[in-house]
Amino acid sequence: MLTFAFYNKKQQGFTLFEILVVLFLIGILSAISAPNFLGWYRRSQLDYSLSEVRGALRQAQREAIRRSAICQVTINAEASPVTVTSCVSTRTLPEPVTVGFSGGSTITFGFRGNTNNNNTIHFSSEAVTQQKCLAISMPLGIIREGIYDSSASPRCQKL
Repeated sequence: MLTFAFYNKKQQGFTLFEILVVLFLIGILSAISAPNFLGWYRRSQLDYSLSEVRGALRQAQREAIRRSAICQVTINAEASPVTVTSCVSTRTLPEPVTVGFSGGSTITFGFRGNTNNNNTIHFSSEAVTQQKCLAISMPLGIIREGIYDSSASPRCQKL
């Protein structure tokens, strides 16, 4: 006959084998998800940079209309990190994002919010295959967002 102590005995804690199996599974899952997470992180930095520059351009355009004066936005792509300076504020873009131009690094808005030249600003980041862009159209100063394609005309294609 079995005693009461035998039935009442409970297991305390985990064995070394169980802990190693759980750690192994966590390692496999993190190895699978790490590249996806890094890609998502780079894309989010690219989107953030695009929204920061778009915000600086729209703010400068509004200020030019409000003040009835010329307002400029200068993008310093040579600096590390890239800085965007307008007549109102200075913004800093995340480190791995690079910025290029066709039409110059300074965008000028007149007292009506218009601009005197077409400009395309494109954004790229390592490990992100699709580049994004902002196109500023003259004479109205319309700002639109798109996907950058250096072989197409216009280079900033609609989303």
